[in-house]
Amino acid sequence: MTGYFYSPHSARAQPRRNRLLGRAIAAICGMALTATGLLNVPATIAADTQSSVMDSVTKYTPSRITFPGNDRQPHEVSFDVRSFKIDGERINIWSGEFHYWRLLDVNGWCDIFQKMRAHGYNAVSLYLFWGLHQSEENGPFDFSPGTVKDLDLLLSLAEEEGLYVIARPGPYVNAEISMGGLPAYMSNYGGGLRSMDSKALAASESWLTVANAIISKHQVTDGGGSVLLSTK
Repeated sequence: MTGYFYSPHSARAQPRRNRLLGRAIAAICGMALTATGLLNVPATIAADTQSSVMDSVTKYTPSRITFPGNDRQPHEVSFDVRSFKIDGERINIWSGEFHYWRLLDVNGWCDIFQKMRAHGYNAVSLYLFWGLHQSEENGPFDFSPGTVKDLDLLLSLAEEEGLYVIARPGPYVNAEISMGGLPAYMSNYGGGLRSMDSKALAASESWLTVANAIISKHQVTDGGGSVLLSTK
């Protein structure tokens, strides 16, 4: 698990670093904080991928932490060169990377999130592994409830345990996995995996449409959950 820390104090000490941080945040947020609009995907897709399997996590007692990511109230997310803000209040993001597909028992997800909170993290960064959820070209996407493929459960557990989420659907995520998370069938495309090849773009669009349908239900801006950012 990789940790990330964003602090306004180091920015004051190093003006150049402050400017670079501001540009980085602006670059990310220009794409990510517009997710409220970008993720306006058809409600039918969200309904198809929704799971109601919180009861599949039985080995750990929920922490019952209340914060803007699970109070079911809409919140305003903004930023400047110093930090992100939620409803005008500054927040320093302490984020750790978690690869959910490496922990097959979803109970373990709850365990990891609780340990992250106990160690002072307030956010988790989640790559979404496209190749895990689709194995055939033009085939169905698999988000089987209660399994390692249940993205809705993954995001629900993070918000329940008091963690903001930086969702990273790719399509290419690297993450030390085969083909950077792309499905194996894309190796048959002649135009290249990370290119403007029309087949690769069409396949990527189909993945992002479905993944964003799940992410969109968990945005802190509309009270759905704790997703702050959606980056690629």
